[in-house]
Amino acid sequence: MRNAGSKAGKGFNGGSFTDRLETQQAARRAQLEKAQALAEKNKAGAPERAAERKRLAEEREKRQAERAEAKRLEAERLEAERIAAIQAAKDEAARLLAEQKARRDERYAKRKGKR
Repeated sequence: MRNAGSKAGKGFNGGSFTDRLETQQAARRAQLEKAQALAEKNKAGAPERAAERKRLAEEREKRQAERAEAKRLEAERLEAERIAAIQAAKDEAARLLAEQKARRDERYAKRKGKR
């Protein structure tokens, strides 16, 4: 059996109810003062942090615009190369057809000359 006078829990210090209430209130006050001090500290640097965030956002937008412009220029260059390649292929085909027609006409002329 337990002794009636033994300590009931680990943190029990034998203080009265009012002692525990005062300790709780002191802890709450200390926590509130700490939070208020942190809020004041943060409030003091808020304009600088806001200006820094704005500057970073503007720089990010500028980099994104530069990347978009570079991407657009690259797409235009690739499209121009593709069109040039198509045109070169058409020109080569036309040249080959002209050569083929010239040889055919030459053969036809030789046949006509033999008769």
